[in-house]
Amino acid sequence: MSDKRLSLFGNELSRFTIREAVIGACGTLEFEDEDRNGNESLLVKGKHGETIRFNLLLNRYPGDKFSEIAFSAVAFFRNLETSAVQAKHEVIKRIGEMSMVFGVVIEPDFLGDDDWRWGALFSVAESADAVVFDGFSVVASNGDLILNLEGKTEDDFL
Repeated sequence: MSDKRLSLFGNELSRFTIREAVIGACGTLEFEDEDRNGNESLLVKGKHGETIRFNLLLNRYPGDKFSEIAFSAVAFFRNLETSAVQAKHEVIKRIGEMSMVFGVVIEPDFLGDDDWRWGALFSVAESADAVVFDGFSVVASNGDLILNLEGKTEDDFL
C-alpha cells in the first residue's frame, strides 16, 4: 500500500501540543516520540496499523533545510500565473510568516473520508494556524481550498 505525504506550514508547536490536538479530535491513540536526524517527530498509531507521522522542522539558522523549503515554496507561488491574485498573496503571506514546517506521512494512504487521520491532520493544522499543502493544493485548516497549482480557488468549483 502507498503512503501520502503532505506539508503543514504554520506556527511552532511542541510534540505535547500536537498530541493534545490529536487526542481532542480522535480520542486516545498510541503515540511514539522520535528524534530523526536532529529533528523531532511524533508517530500516531491507529488500531489497525495505520499511522500518521508529524516530522517537525524548525527555522534554526539562515540557509537551513527550513529556509530552503520556505524559499522554494514562496518562489513557486510567486511565479504561479493565476487570476486569483488575492489567494496567491494569502498563500505567500502564510508561508512567509510560518515558523515551522510539519512533514506529514500517512501510511497507508487515507482509507476514506471517515479516516480518523483527517481529523488529526486538520486539528493539528488548526492548532498551528497552518495551511496544508498536498503537492497539488493549499487548503486552510478548515479544509477549504485556498489555491491549487492550476491557479484555481474554492470559488472556481462552486
